Amino acid sequence: TGSLIKPFSALFGLKENIISPSSTVQCRGKITVEGETFECWQPSGHGVLNFYKALAYSCNVYFYHYSHDFPAAGFLEFLRGFGFGQKTGIDLPNEDSGEVPDSLNALEKAKLVTGSSRRLQITPIQAITAFAAVVNGGKLLKPWLKKGKTTIRDDINLAPQLPLLHRALQ
Repeated sequence: TGSLIKPFSALFGLKENIISPSSTVQCRGKITVEGETFECWQPSGHGVLNFYKALAYSCNVYFYHYSHDFPAAGFLEFLRGFGFGQKTGIDLPNEDSGEVPDSLNALEKAKLVTGSSRRLQITPIQAITAFAAVVNGGKLLKPWLKKGKTTIRDDINLAPQLPLLHRALQ
């Protein structure tokens, strides 16, 4: 789920003023968090990355670096706000709810922010629905196959952050 979760981590970081478009990190290919060394997918590192390049390159080191500033409970609630950990209500049988943990220690939080945590379980339809909310301006829609669309919630207030993320994902 790494590259799938990083845009949501980026949005949360922007929303909480933990990161900004000009926030930079030196990626040397690995970083130590809570006594554990994590590697970036690019063994030689990416060099100095700002917000936009970190998302473009899906740099693990960038997100590990800022993960210690993420309040765990707030980040988990933010992910739930996009429908992770709950059924979407799609008109298909046996939909799974996935799983968002109830709490995290610092090491688990670092893994979750980069998407390398096994404690976060999302379904493909949850990922599609959540990304649709990012693209459409913050409306979480109920997916369907046979009927019309239904808005699950339309109060995901990301107005200041969405243009920055959209620019990063171009």
